[in-house]
Amino acid sequence: MSEMDLPRSGLSDRGREGPMAARLRRIVEGDLLPRFLVSHGVGPLPDGLRRRLRARLGGRFQEFLALLRSRPTQAQVDEWLDEVVQNGHEIQDVLEELVTPIARRMGTMWEEDECDFVEVTLVCSQLQASLRRLSQRFAHPHEASLGRILVGGLPGATHTLGILMVAEAFASAGYEVQLASPFGPGADPRGFDIFAFTLSRTECVDEAREYLERMRSIGGDRLRVIVGGAAFSNHPELVDGLGADGWAEDPVAALSLVHGMLHPRLRHLPHAFLATAPSGHA
Repeated sequence: MSEMDLPRSGLSDRGREGPMAARLRRIVEGDLLPRFLVSHGVGPLPDGLRRRLRARLGGRFQEFLALLRSRPTQAQVDEWLDEVVQNGHEIQDVLEELVTPIARRMGTMWEEDECDFVEVTLVCSQLQASLRRLSQRFAHPHEASLGRILVGGLPGATHTLGILMVAEAFASAGYEVQLASPFGPGADPRGFDIFAFTLSRTECVDEAREYLERMRSIGGDRLRVIVGGAAFSNHPELVDGLGADGWAEDPVAALSLVHGMLHPRLRHLPHAFLATAPSGHA
């Protein structure tokens, strides 16, 4: 074979690389490198690579939604998500690109009579179980905490997926997180910086107001309260009536809100860098 017959790698000049080189680069950057980084625990992925991975993950939204609506077993859902994480996607990305959008889509489909309450409940319960399992498997060890956050809802609440998603977002970012009601009844808010409260039903606003007043009286001046959930999505005016310090429409917004309260200089940092940020208030 002559030199002219050899395929040119073109890896130093992507604008002129041939099909074989381009395919090889996509395999290395899109599959092999993420797997290597995850398996060796080398830390946050480079920004450019993480953006490409997030885009690919968002492209699997319809695939995951179709799986969830096909009445799969919990093992099948877990296996699908395990494969996603093993391919280099961080749990934070799974939360933002898959779990949160699917929970919203199911709520919209229910409102528009495209599915029934049983299906919504089944899908959300499977998402909740998978999220809890992933959180336990991929714990987030941080040498120093950015702050202490209590996350919960009303005692006896049954719509708890949002609570778990918010808790996971804070834990991933480097905060010390503890679950309150309905997971940890009687949780003591003293010593916490933030109480993140989720409410799904507007008819429970009065009960929520009384509950938050009790938590504030116990937590003292240090405790700040943020709220979120379906109850406030269409009625943000309810936030003022609860005396909350702020509200967020999803886990990502909640994370940004808390950064602004406790660490203003970190508010716009990418999530991947927050685990190494200094502790203490700005």
